[in-house]
Amino acid sequence: SQVSSLGAQVLKVQKFVLLCAPGKAMVWFAHNSIALASYCPLSVTLLLVPWSGYDYGQEQHAQLLPYHVLGGALINSVVAAVLTRLGVGMAMIFALWGGCGVVAAYCVAQGVSLLGLLGALLACAWPVYICAETALVMAIVMMSRMSLTGHIFIGLGDAIIGLLLGLGTVSLTGLCLLPLLQALLGKHSRLIAGVLIVVAVLVSVASSTAALWPYSQDAPKRLMLGHVHYVAPANRQQSSLCADEGCIGSGQQPAMRVVNSSWVIASSDSNPAGWLADAMGFSKQDAQVPTGNEWGIIYPVSKLLDYQLYPAKPNLQVVKQLPHLKLVGKRRMCAGTYADADEEFIWGESVDEVASCEGTNTVTEVQFESFTEKPCWGTLKLYGADIESWSLHPGVWYGAANFTAGRQRGSGDVLITRQHTEGKGLGHVMHKGPVGSVVIKWTNEQRQGPLHWLMRVRYHEPQQQRQHQQLKHSATASGESSNSKLLVELHVGYVEQTTDLAEVISRMPDWATLSYQATTYISQWTL
Repeated sequence: SQVSSLGAQVLKVQKFVLLCAPGKAMVWFAHNSIALASYCPLSVTLLLVPWSGYDYGQEQHAQLLPYHVLGGALINSVVAAVLTRLGVGMAMIFALWGGCGVVAAYCVAQGVSLLGLLGALLACAWPVYICAETALVMAIVMMSRMSLTGHIFIGLGDAIIGLLLGLGTVSLTGLCLLPLLQALLGKHSRLIAGVLIVVAVLVSVASSTAALWPYSQDAPKRLMLGHVHYVAPANRQQSSLCADEGCIGSGQQPAMRVVNSSWVIASSDSNPAGWLADAMGFSKQDAQVPTGNEWGIIYPVSKLLDYQLYPAKPNLQVVKQLPHLKLVGKRRMCAGTYADADEEFIWGESVDEVASCEGTNTVTEVQFESFTEKPCWGTLKLYGADIESWSLHPGVWYGAANFTAGRQRGSGDVLITRQHTEGKGLGHVMHKGPVGSVVIKWTNEQRQGPLHWLMRVRYHEPQQQRQHQQLKHSATASGESSNSKLLVELHVGYVEQTTDLAEVISRMPDWATLSYQATTYISQWTL
């Protein structure tokens, strides 16, 4: 309860500090000592609050001191016993505090004296040393991690570090040291607590409003640079593949064109990516409105990024043939009449009519091919329909392995990751739905040559649209969904450095570093 109370109080003070200092966020990226000076004094002060009413210099309170120390030792011993029963290794730390707390209580059992207090503090030195190693390493590691993620929502980074340092302070005192510290400070404890609070607030305010820069060469701002191209078929009708029956099974590759190109300057920490863009010479007047899917090739990390878009000239030297999709075949079936196994079907024939399904829904099945000219990072998003199942055909993506699928928390998407591993094959995999969207990610940087891989999808109209169609055509018993369409977004990124990327990277300031670069091609299709 004391730990949870500590966390709540630390967060309240932290929010107050942030309101008083609405400047740069998380300046301790490059100055970790600022975090220690902001949060640790507050933690110590709040921990001493329950004991501040005791004056152990008086005889009536002095008799309570060994019992207060023993109370902390008892709590640690109980926690150690529970954790030991559960097989948790860190139970050793609580057991150490319990044993040393008993020794410390014995040192002050004969009354409060300087020699007794020093003996009690010496008895607690071993657990303090053990906890200091863990607390300090954890703080350092988490500070570097938070410099990568920043505020996924406002205040998260500061809250995590504040709570972490607060818990570290709890571990360093072990509950046994708190009454001993109060006895050592005596009547001056409240004055010292006030001074500590003032120091913490002043440090936080000064670090946020003064000229301290939150980055350095040792703790740089990380740049994610993208050269993004929106591409589409030169023949606009081919972007709706099902509208051009001549391309089904014909083996023809659609000619592609670049519609728009942009530089994407992105970062993931609390401070805006515009800082980097300004330092690299991009003009705010040229900034473009992002669509939200410029970083689809690294989904779902893309949802954590802050980025700015600026006009760019297209790069047509990375590949000779732009990435695209090609429809292989399409058919419609009655729901529940097909098996998960492959069926004999002559792909290349478009079947638009289906016999009466006697009140059941119609399921559309399509097979299409994704093409990339050379190794890449890729994402394929399927949406716009209720997806029943999908299949990645065996033997088409040669040498691929490490196939995993799992629903992402807080999202209706399903993430599939495919990575190339020599000497292993991919079996036939069907996933049953329905789901509103499917996201397929892959990397095949180790593979050489063009990549042609097939995918088969079974889907039907979303439930609301399907109910509307059934009401509209209530006189028809088939319940056919002849207008169902599947929307597909193809994101393909090539991570090798180009001359265009190198020129922009050369403009980075010395307080920034490159963490990712890619030349990306994005296209949208209707099946």
